[in-house]
Amino acid sequence: MMTHDDNQPLSGDTEDPRGMATWAIGLGSAVVLLAFVLASIGMFNRETMNEVLEKSINIRFEDRNATRDAQHAVLDEEAHWVRERDPISGDIVDRLAIPIEDAMDIVAGQGGGP
Repeated sequence: MMTHDDNQPLSGDTEDPRGMATWAIGLGSAVVLLAFVLASIGMFNRETMNEVLEKSINIRFEDRNATRDAQHAVLDEEAHWVRERDPISGDIVDRLAIPIEDAMDIVAGQGGGP
């Protein structure tokens, strides 16, 4: 009767992979992961800078002038001069008065006004 010994390895089969192959795959994977993370950070920063450039630096003159003209129109529409006497010095003081809602809209850059 023939018996088979289960403790003998099959030909070409090894119990554990070789150490150098494991290290090479691990280091290679780490390098690929690091390159991917750095590339992602670079793309994010480039797009962020492009957005900042478009929103704040490259303002078109027509847009800027239209916004300024709209703000001046709001001031001219709602503004009125108030002449008051300063109670301390007795001098007459002229000041421009506008509704607070319009002033907040102008400061916020929304053009404001009804």
